[in-house]
Amino acid sequence: MVELSSSHLVKEASSMGVDEVVCQIINEQCQQVRFSRNEITVAKEYNIVSADIFVAKGNKNTKFTLQNLEKIEEDMKRAVRLLDKMQESKDYHGIARGPFEYKNRGCDRSIKEADAVGITHEAIEACEAERIAGVLYTRHQEVDFASTYTEGTDERAYIEISCRAFEKESSGHGVSCSTTLKDFNGVKAAEDASDLAKKSQNPVKGEEGHYDLLFTPLCFATLMSGGLYSVSAFFVDSGISFFYGKIGKKVASEKFTMVNDGMMENGIFSTKFDKEGVPTKRTPVIKEGILENYLHNTSTAKKFGTETTANAGLDAPEPQNIVIASGGKSVDDLVSEVKKGLLVSNTWYTRFQNYMTGDFSTIPRDAILKIEDGAITGAVKNIRISDNMLRLLENIDGLSKDQEQIHWWECDYPVFSPYVVVKDINITTSTK
Repeated sequence: MVELSSSHLVKEASSMGVDEVVCQIINEQCQQVRFSRNEITVAKEYNIVSADIFVAKGNKNTKFTLQNLEKIEEDMKRAVRLLDKMQESKDYHGIARGPFEYKNRGCDRSIKEADAVGITHEAIEACEAERIAGVLYTRHQEVDFASTYTEGTDERAYIEISCRAFEKESSGHGVSCSTTLKDFNGVKAAEDASDLAKKSQNPVKGEEGHYDLLFTPLCFATLMSGGLYSVSAFFVDSGISFFYGKIGKKVASEKFTMVNDGMMENGIFSTKFDKEGVPTKRTPVIKEGILENYLHNTSTAKKFGTETTANAGLDAPEPQNIVIASGGKSVDDLVSEVKKGLLVSNTWYTRFQNYMTGDFSTIPRDAILKIEDGAITGAVKNIRISDNMLRLLENIDGLSKDQEQIHWWECDYPVFSPYVVVKDINITTSTK
């Protein structure tokens, strides 16, 4: 068997005649606990060792993931031979040329040994609604990285839970995620889900019209996650970004600031380096409504005449942790300022009818609370948000002082979000 180190595999691939190589060996230990109707239904642990390898020769490149490490050398040779059959990529301009030095970052190794079943039981017992369902994960990774120009190691861990509580025909959703056990709060996630389920009982069918919407952190983070493709320079260059051609221009309310932070202490996707080995950092994306940066890898940065933001994705740059700056108001303050509106606690099936313009629709789920003259007066159901992402960002009118980190299966990248009020959003309803 080939020695299992990234630097060794880079040397092996280089000896086969390729120009540039990137290799990451990831040793991952996970726990998963699923629960339904107030009972744990699945509890399992699994270990995965995989090698992510990228090779390039001239402007031809390919990448592959190997899990059968007994045959890794044979599989590498096969992949390298495939390069001769690949088309040249006019968009490939090489990988980052190190070497680099990396800052130390902490890792809570106790997450690896966490009592996932016991933690889940605590969340279930905290539910005051009729029933609760969801899933808890723990994940610990040891990363061995090497490229033609640099090498490094990293260790990462996080824990997250997603809870959905039910009270008759109503429901509520709560999440918690953290890089440390001490800051994780599965009980609060269950309590939040229960509270929303109870508050949204006896919903009536919503009415079409324009409303001021108060998004919870879970809902706004999920909505933003669906549009994050638009800050990647790859999608800008492809002509399918609603931020195309808008650097230096106003794209949101002056109250809205958003950054990508690859090194923040509690960001569950924080890492020492991106997938090219570039040390991660904090990059302003939108500052007080002005679009300042796209997210770049080395190739897109060269094409745009700028520098990488340490967000490789070897093909398409991608976020690590997105942070939306908080405001100065309490949630009660935000509710009191809404005259005709809805508190939207969750959403799914966000779809873009036009990626370039930002036209989208999404379906609110779980608790949708009606707000009239600054007070919650009931609940509605069966509505759809049908609007434009740029218009939504421009209509942001208020943000809470508290933030929550959100990550679940409808929110691909972690987003730190406050509660957000958006004015004059179009609501449609089902024709049935």
